[in-house]
Amino acid sequence: MTFRELLRDYNVPVKLDEIRVGGVNMSDDDLNIPESIKKHWKYQYHESLSDLYVSDVLKECMDLDHMSLYQYEAQQVDEIQRKHDKLCYEFFKLGQNI
Repeated sequence: MTFRELLRDYNVPVKLDEIRVGGVNMSDDDLNIPESIKKHWKYQYHESLSDLYVSDVLKECMDLDHMSLYQYEAQQVDEIQRKHDKLCYEFFKLGQNI
């Protein structure tokens, strides 16, 4: 059985500790991995923490503005509330700013 067959047939998490290129061990510093990606990898198995770093990765590596699902939902709720009853919405926002 090859390593690829093992990964294909079984759900085996693989943790990479060291990278060896041309007989030389490489470190994180040698590979110039962005800090945002290191943080995302560090918390990749903690869903709530991992999501915090997705927008950082997109901004740092891809120059994309990213809106999290929470931010998108909050924006949509605000828009619906504003359309439904503008006076009540403005009163509610005024109370939040105090």
